[in-house]
Amino acid sequence: MVDRDLAFHQTIVALLDSSRLDEFYAAMTKELRFYLTVLSKSETPEQVVADHEAILSAIRAGDRDKAIAEIRAHVDVSVQRLKEMLAER
Repeated sequence: MVDRDLAFHQTIVALLDSSRLDEFYAAMTKELRFYLTVLSKSETPEQVVADHEAILSAIRAGDRDKAIAEIRAHVDVSVQRLKEMLAER
């Protein structure tokens, strides 16, 4: 699941057609893999797919503002899940 999640993120970064962002994303991948591995313990594959489908739908529709909103919501939910996991420990 983590490999597919990273592939989805890489595809979005690649759509931006920026070598600087590609390099930045590549540098972050190790940390992102760790983060996604930890989060995968608190979410189902169906949840991840649903979040990504909302983002993909907005991108396919060409709705930049909606895509940005969906990405921000996805990140915010992930950060909140991680905070909750850390608070439980």
